[in-house]
Formats: sequence, structure tokens, C-alpha cells
Amino acid sequence: MCNAEHLGSYATHYQMIRGCPKLSYESVMAKRWEVLDIINKLRNKNYKYS
Repeated sequence: MCNAEHLGSYATHYQMIRGCPKLSYESVMAKRWEVLDIINKLRNKNYKYS
């Protein structure tokens, strides 16, 4: 997911994929935590309505 977002952003900006730099480990981990946070918020929201 993180790579797809990165490649899409790069392609939109530069109109090409070639030359797109690799993502840093920190960027990947930040996206992973962001997704986990969203999942936890949705899970907690569902418990309130159960």
C-alpha cells in the first residue's frame, strides 16, 4: 500500500515511474502504524454499536 501511494504520487508529479526513489524504512513503518491506527479506530467504533 505504501509503495503504491508513493509510486502514484511520483508518477503524478513527474509523469513517469523510472527514477522513483526507494522508500525509507521509517516511511514504511509510519504508514504501517497509520493503517493499524485506522483499523483500531474502526474496531472500537463497531464495538460501540454492537
